[in-house]
Amino acid sequence: NNLPYQVGRNDAGAALPDGATFEVPQGVTVMIDAGAILKLQGANLDAGTSSATIDRSQGAVQVLGTPTSRVYFTSWHNDTIGGDSDAVGNPLSAGNWGGLVFRADSDQPLPAAGAGVFLNYVNHADLSYGGGTVIVNSVQDVFDPVHLISTSTRPTRPTISHNRITFSADAAISADPNSFNDANGRIGPDIHNNQLFNNSTNGLFVRIRTSFGSPLDTLDVPARFNDTDIVHVITENLVLNGSPGGPLNT
Repeated sequence: NNLPYQVGRNDAGAALPDGATFEVPQGVTVMIDAGAILKLQGANLDAGTSSATIDRSQGAVQVLGTPTSRVYFTSWHNDTIGGDSDAVGNPLSAGNWGGLVFRADSDQPLPAAGAGVFLNYVNHADLSYGGGTVIVNSVQDVFDPVHLISTSTRPTRPTISHNRITFSADAAISADPNSFNDANGRIGPDIHNNQLFNNSTNGLFVRIRTSFGSPLDTLDVPARFNDTDIVHVITENLVLNGSPGGPLNT
């Protein structure tokens, strides 16, 4: 029954009361406490740089739910959580909003040596009716409820634990191949104890883009799939871009 934050645009295209977008500024860590409710339509919660003109690096998101008080991310049309926000609106459906997007330069930069600092954290959250289409910098794309975007030099590897993800129009969680980098004391994202129900794909989807005219996403770094309590879904050929073999000192 808590009053919700409302992010995105209404059915007529006007910005909702808390803004049309939720983009974490450069160097800012956003903490979302237990019991908070965020209702979104056509929007993401976005950490990291998505534009060539605005630097939002080193921004981070920490979702701090507890076993007795979750953080809720849901559709603006969902009247069962946080009251009736949309009055008479479009029907509630999967894909009404995008997801929590962690981009390559979100979180802290990796040190030259030693263990990294990993601030991005999603714990005891309830994410429903996400996995929809969102326009970012005039480009329309599909974002999953938890969506990881990495490069060969900057992997994003958040902790994703004890969450419930339901009624997504796409995969519950997705990551590109380089997100599974195992350098600097972290083996890919730390994913465990999540409940995934009634999503188009109840698993961790490994995104491999095969768009016409664009290069195929490849795995360019030493990586491991080590999260054993979630299904990893790979629907395209995964190309390993490296030079296996060579001398080994024993």
